[in-house]
Amino acid sequence: MSTLDLSRLLNEYAAVDLDDARLDQRLERVVKQVASDPSQSFPELMKTDAEQEALYRFFRNQKVTVDGLLAGHRAETLKRMSGRATVRILHDTSEFVFKGERDGEMPTYQKEAKGFSGHFALAVAADDSKEALGMLGMFAFFQKQQLKGLTETQKLAKHKRTPRAEKKSSRWETQAIETEGYLPSGTRAIHVMDQEADDYSVFSALCAASVSFVIRVEPGRRTAEKQQLDTTRCRAFARGITTGWRDTDRMDAIHHRADRYGRRDRSCS
Repeated sequence: MSTLDLSRLLNEYAAVDLDDARLDQRLERVVKQVASDPSQSFPELMKTDAEQEALYRFFRNQKVTVDGLLAGHRAETLKRMSGRATVRILHDTSEFVFKGERDGEMPTYQKEAKGFSGHFALAVAADDSKEALGMLGMFAFFQKQQLKGLTETQKLAKHKRTPRAEKKSSRWETQAIETEGYLPSGTRAIHVMDQEADDYSVFSALCAASVSFVIRVEPGRRTAEKQQLDTTRCRAFARGITTGWRDTDRMDAIHHRADRYGRRDRSCS
């Protein structure tokens, strides 16, 4: 794989401050090593055992956090967002699965492989370019099998007892509200989420925070009055979003409708 533009890559980390000059220097060195061959793993990039051990010490340092490392890239992302009337923020979760020995509390995902999940918020231009502007948020977590062995009744009882903020599903509204607070002055965001976010708790929290959103919902969902959703209107709305990528004027109307349908009906996919 070709090398990355080193000067541009280092600029994405320029605003990172780990409160220790040695850690900042180590980060710059790691970035340069990754840029030399992004396709390689960390152990393959470290030429000696001493370099590998230094890398692991770096990641184990309590001052080195995901949010701290993301701070520089987020700052540059906000610069790229500045001056844009509207952006889309795409939310989704990906799994990272590794084979071989792994230290720590990383749980088993499948057979002998272990891993974790990462929930991301990616800012994307709302115009024809569809340019990826950068990552605004990332939340890492373990998918532990805490309900294994429980009956359906026990699972439901545990679900009801658990506060919303402690549920992993709360990441959808939590990260959307957090990234909303980063927006440059004059820039509006439409938060786009997949069907996993089809949850009344998510709808309620986003509406309370005055966040605009579009969420793909379960086709069989009904209204509070037990009425079937107006799928004709939903399909028309979905077509409008598709054509809206290529029509800036129409996109303003689509975003207005996203507010109305997202906040009132929550019914359009």
